[in-house]
Amino acid sequence: MHSLWTWLTCLTPEDFEHIVLGFASIVGAGWVLIRLFHERTWQSALAIEIESSSIPVQQQTLTFIEVRLRNEGKVRLRAKARRTKNKFAFEDDEKSKDVGEKNLHSASLRIKKLTGLPSGDAWIDWFNGQRAESLPEIDLLNEYENIETHLPDFWMEPGETYKLGVPLCLSDGVYLVKVTFVGNHRGDDEFWSRIAVIRVPAPE
Repeated sequence: MHSLWTWLTCLTPEDFEHIVLGFASIVGAGWVLIRLFHERTWQSALAIEIESSSIPVQQQTLTFIEVRLRNEGKVRLRAKARRTKNKFAFEDDEKSKDVGEKNLHSASLRIKKLTGLPSGDAWIDWFNGQRAESLPEIDLLNEYENIETHLPDFWMEPGETYKLGVPLCLSDGVYLVKVTFVGNHRGDDEFWSRIAVIRVPAPE
């Protein structure tokens, strides 16, 4: 202890500055490595795939939409069970009734039938309802509902894939379909969605 104190008293201000800068560099590098390890080890990830098929049945068309959810992270992924004060699983802005993303269910399927296409090249905005007729939001996890709380009790272990299917009776036309999954992590940073286009043929 005495020798350490003697060594410290012999340091010049420049030596002390170099020591502080070196220590700060080591701490900073360690923090970066910890963050990198944490993100690669604990960050959640989800892949969403959408497929559809249709068959004619008694002058109508039966359409089946299959949604595949795959946990590509290294941690368990659980569907959000909490609800906002407006009883949504997710909403961009709790103060607005019209703007942004709003989901009643933790895993939802929403469908919009296109009623018209632009005359030229254009982006078809999901949130623009001028060219589409919306169907009610469908709960993809209705079979995983807690009978007491009526909230989803669903999770996926790392590497697991779940297939969720929805049979629908749809008229012929072109539809936009959107699948959304909201995880149970606080802060709503576990939010994934995917949009696809499907075509329902006219019954033969």
